[in-house]
Amino acid sequence: MDNSINEYREKAQRESHPVTLFITTHKRPTYLESAILSALRQTFSPFCIFVIDNDSCDNTKSVVEAFGQPDIFYVSRRSTSEFSNFQFAFSICVTPFLVVMHDDDALAPNYLERMLGTISARNDIAVLTCLLKPMNALGSILADSTGEMPDDLVLFRGDSCLKEAYLEGKKPFHVFPSAIYRHSFYGDMRDFVNPMAGAAGDCFIWFQSGQKGGTTAILPQKLYYYRLHSGQDSNVRGETMDFILMNFLSELPSYESILSSSRSCWARFISRSFELTLSHCLSGISNKRTFRANYSLIPKRVKRNKANKRACLKYWFYGYFPLPVSWIYHLGQSPLLFYFRHPKRLFEGSYKQSSA
Repeated sequence: MDNSINEYREKAQRESHPVTLFITTHKRPTYLESAILSALRQTFSPFCIFVIDNDSCDNTKSVVEAFGQPDIFYVSRRSTSEFSNFQFAFSICVTPFLVVMHDDDALAPNYLERMLGTISARNDIAVLTCLLKPMNALGSILADSTGEMPDDLVLFRGDSCLKEAYLEGKKPFHVFPSAIYRHSFYGDMRDFVNPMAGAAGDCFIWFQSGQKGGTTAILPQKLYYYRLHSGQDSNVRGETMDFILMNFLSELPSYESILSSSRSCWARFISRSFELTLSHCLSGISNKRTFRANYSLIPKRVKRNKANKRACLKYWFYGYFPLPVSWIYHLGQSPLLFYFRHPKRLFEGSYKQSSA
């Protein structure tokens, strides 16, 4: 085992640290430096910072070593799957709680103080997340479109996270990188992570937590700075990631029954995904190929269901009709198309006049 892992474990156990902050990174030393600086500015102490490097071949290691802090540890290893280094953090952790943040994000100074204080006071909470403050690639805070949130914790038990938040949108959904975990509940994460769930496997963690009796919660405070940039999977192909996850869930008996219990479940999901894909295409983030890729991921049995046909047809039309997405969109807003769909409306005015 790497010396840094043994040194971290000895220090954390000797000083009885309640939490460890892990940072996963890959070839983003500039962003990583900002993430570490935000961790060092925390109002809470003591805790260790452990950087897990996914086999970077740049100056990532020297950036970490330049801090010269005895509480910062570093290890480099090659990741074998989407969540390999995420699971690795749980396997080496020796503290009651842990955070696994991304190298391109940052923490508010009171993040650990508020999050650790909340989760340690509630033994029923397995994982706690918070709200985000979006920032651009340069680190400047962006305008926030987050709607109103309740003052108290938002709690999810059983399958409510999947049903009410992910599928129906009745409650706010969890934000993966801002989470703090209770280590005793998750162990080495083996029962909560599955490579077949794809890049949206973080959502699967929440769903599994509920099915295994854990309560997940959202602290309605903006304590996590989330950087938006072109290198993010969730920013470029977020809807495709969701379709892969939905396909995976529909193959599992414990989740398939939930998806099939609601007649309009898939229709709502496809419609919501369509709107996001359309907005990304109109803003230049993605293109027609995204519509085609997502349409191909919709299961055939879902396409054949009458309740889903309208939502599926929109996906197909935008992906395969030989016109640019922007043209199709503007044609769809045209009054002529409205009257083509509802021809009687065209003569409603004259009917009313003649009857008068």
